[in-house]
Amino acid sequence: MVSDPDLKYYDALAKTARAVYTEDAAALYRASDERIDDPSHTEIGSVLRSTFEQFRRPLTVLDLGCGCGRYFRFVRGARHLVAVDLSIPMLQQARNPAGGPIDGTVDLVQGNLLTVDFKPQCFDLVYCLGVLGLYVPLDIYLLGKIRTWLKPDGKLVLMVVDARSPRDPTTLKHTVAQAVRPFMPKRIQRIIDARPGAAPGLRLTEAQLRTLLDATQFKYHIRDRGDPGYRIDLVCVAEKTALQENAFLMRES
Repeated sequence: MVSDPDLKYYDALAKTARAVYTEDAAALYRASDERIDDPSHTEIGSVLRSTFEQFRRPLTVLDLGCGCGRYFRFVRGARHLVAVDLSIPMLQQARNPAGGPIDGTVDLVQGNLLTVDFKPQCFDLVYCLGVLGLYVPLDIYLLGKIRTWLKPDGKLVLMVVDARSPRDPTTLKHTVAQAVRPFMPKRIQRIIDARPGAAPGLRLTEAQLRTLLDATQFKYHIRDRGDPGYRIDLVCVAEKTALQENAFLMRES
């Protein structure tokens, strides 16, 4: 719709993610989810809940990268929740999410966030938390698809790893690869990004996030959260309005 996807790149990222999010990893994530009052969960959960509560109708909601269902409890009252994740072990945990079952129907979908597709204007609310900037890049293609899936007054909640976040300890080879990455051709950059431990190449600055949101005609506000010594996230709440939709369609035609 907005940009041509690089399917080979997306497949390479998915292959890396599958190797990371195993049954052992899913068990660790689930143990973290069980800490219901953990501020790292409730802080972003409160943003999601407050966005959800702005609507005055039963909602159809999309969770992109649902993991073990950590944030299901913050959209309690949704009529229909569709939850997508690449990892089968994670989805198995999401069948019985922490915090108990939610109202309405829940469909768990195994798939790549970058290539999954839905009908236009079928969701009131889309959220993607804890995956963007790790093994999933936020690019114009994905953001454009999300815009298409949203109803005219739909809302979007995103959390993206900020480029200012410290890099995880890694091998000398990975350190060198990240240091030279900005000077390499895009094709080589994508090969580096798809390797395990090379996630920093997928992170965004606030300026880059604003550029993507402006290009896809969202109204939005952004704030950061987290520990500068560990990880900083950009938290974005965006809205698609009917006026912006008309302008977007005219530009794309």
